Amino acid sequence: MFKILIKNLNLFGYHGVRKEEKINGQNFLFNITIYIKKDSLADDDIKNTVNYSDVIKLVKKINSKKRFNLLETLSKKMAAKILNMSQLIEKVNVRIEKTSPPIDENLQSVGVECTLEK
Repeated sequence: MFKILIKNLNLFGYHGVRKEEKINGQNFLFNITIYIKKDSLADDDIKNTVNYSDVIKLVKKINSKKRFNLLETLSKKMAAKILNMSQLIEKVNVRIEKTSPPIDENLQSVGVECTLEK
């Protein structure tokens, strides 16, 4: 099995349950792992894998199209859409973190992780 990795994609969005998150927005960090069938790479052709540029475009579209209260809902929607991009994909892991959450604590981030498989 091969893994396609998208690491630390930083996007601005308006997700969260607090009013200030919906109005002011914040940065989100996306980490995505896509597991593809090992026998898919018959030759050195992009048709035999999943184009990570297409995945990034999809993530950006979902992130900007709708405002989600819960990162759980956002991560599940993204994972499902990515999983359905290609028959080559067996499993997807989507991790989303708020890097500056509106929490009065000394922490690096908070977030969720969703894994879906066929």
